[in-house]
Parts: sequence; structure tokens; C-alpha cells
Amino acid sequence: MMTGLYAAILALIQIALTLNVVRYRLSKKVSLGDGGDKELTGAIRAHGNFTEIVPMALILIYLIEAHSAMYWMVHTMGIMLVVSRAFHIGALLNILKGTLPRVIGTASAMAVLLLGTFTMFWLLLV
Repeated sequence: MMTGLYAAILALIQIALTLNVVRYRLSKKVSLGDGGDKELTGAIRAHGNFTEIVPMALILIYLIEAHSAMYWMVHTMGIMLVVSRAFHIGALLNILKGTLPRVIGTASAMAVLLLGTFTMFWLLLV
């Protein structure tokens, strides 16, 4: 199963994002919320957005793989998902400057979800 590769890569990113929030919380002495700190807000949102988008995308990728063995589609969507999340995380953590990386990250993640959704509909109807 190729989806497992992308799930493992994304799990490592999830761990890093979680540890990043913990690091900020400890250094800022904020146990709940963001304490009005912009860096902590960015870390929380990077972690939260990742957690909101990745599970459904992985489910769709897995279902496409299990239903049809369209490996090129699995790899396309998996790579797009990892890259989209990297751009979005980089923007929210101020590693990548400007709004373009965030737009690219968000748009490409939505493209993965839409591609997965329409592909599943197509596979179920054919």
C-alpha cells in the first residue's frame, strides 16, 4: 500500500508540529490558548490546519488505492498533499515570507481533496 508511505511521512510532520506547539507553550509559559502571542498562534494554527486537512485527504487517497490501484493517482495526490502542507506550515511559521506560500498550500490541499472526491465518484459510478 503506497498510501502508507504518505501517512508515515505526514505522521512525522504531525509529531514535529505537536512538539513545536509544546516548545512554544513551555517557552511562553502559556498552558491554554495562545496568550496573545503571534508566534504561538501561528504554531497552533499550523498544527490545527494540518490536523483538519490531512486525515480526510489520506482517507480519499487510501480509498482510491484500494478501489482501483491507480498508483499514479495515489503518488500524485500523496506528493501534492505533502508539498501543500509544507508550504502552508512554512507560511504560518514565518519560514516562508509573504502570502503566496499560504495560498499555494491551501489551494493545492483543496485540489487534493477535490481530485480525491471526484475520482472516488468516478470510480464508484464506472
